[in-house]
Amino acid sequence: QGQRLALAYPGDEHLDVLFSAAYLLEFMGAAAFLLRSIFARECSGVFVWFAHAMLPIMQIMPVYFLLTAWGAGVMQSVPELVGAGHPFEVLQVTGAMQVGMYLLAATVRLAFGSEERKEATAYLLVQ
Repeated sequence: QGQRLALAYPGDEHLDVLFSAAYLLEFMGAAAFLLRSIFARECSGVFVWFAHAMLPIMQIMPVYFLLTAWGAGVMQSVPELVGAGHPFEVLQVTGAMQVGMYLLAATVRLAFGSEERKEATAYLLVQ
């Protein structure tokens, strides 16, 4: 039957779906951000660096919440709050993967950004 939480009151199960959907959409956003960081070489500027620095820090907060909020340990679920499957584990893993993707995107930007600066410096020296 898939992964389903049982946090909401009976009759409000759609709230459980929305809670999970928000985290899973953030996961897709992190994947898109990573791909954009890999393939977009022309991006530069202070805001780009700021975004690459802040997004991993901001994503650590919801991951910390998912790991500690219900009193269970890491990769453990609270049976009373599980409707079906292993939704807590799925949310914890995808949250940790988001932080990893944002850190990888920052690393890629740092590597490509340094390369762009070297090319610009070399171009100026030739002129």
